[in-house]
Amino acid sequence: QSIDSVGYYLQHQYKTDKLNTQLGVRVEDNEKYGTHTVAQGAVRYFIQPSTSVYANIGTAFRAPSLSELYYKYENPAWNYYSYGNQDLKPEESISYELGLDHQFNEHLSGYLSLYQTNVKNLIIRNSVYDPVTYTTVATYENVNKAKFQGGEAGLKWKNDDLFISTEYAYVSPKNEKTDLDIAYRPRQTLTLKTGLEN
Repeated sequence: QSIDSVGYYLQHQYKTDKLNTQLGVRVEDNEKYGTHTVAQGAVRYFIQPSTSVYANIGTAFRAPSLSELYYKYENPAWNYYSYGNQDLKPEESISYELGLDHQFNEHLSGYLSLYQTNVKNLIIRNSVYDPVTYTTVATYENVNKAKFQGGEAGLKWKNDDLFISTEYAYVSPKNEKTDLDIAYRPRQTLTLKTGLEN
């Protein structure tokens, strides 16, 4: 199968010593799911040269991938079967974020952010086990309404090209219909990175 998708976008940025703003709009023309328009706006204010606060709001559209639509895997020896779902609907969402960035010194910086994302038709992978036939069938399906609320905090040390960074993230991924956590999405993650940037 093949699906064509074309995107068009327009973006505007404004910058001063104290204030940065950004506005953007994107039109996504998908052969299977039609035309969708999304937008994003952001503002950042520098309290002092080393400290800034920001706010973002944005909408998004994500069409199911070819794997989510057409994937097929059968393993009778393990009684395991996995399929795509051609009836999937595309995801649509709106996100809000507030954050703070601070440069402690020449080498060390940090950030803190809080966010909420509301998703319509979230695509998830679901497995059903039949204890009678000992068979597991996995497929993709839509969650009608989902909400992600969380925050991130991180530190980054940099000296010349070398950097080391760490980030802690917490998110509550809720199915709004059942009020249960969405499976396979961890509430807490800790990330460590190191590398060279030039």
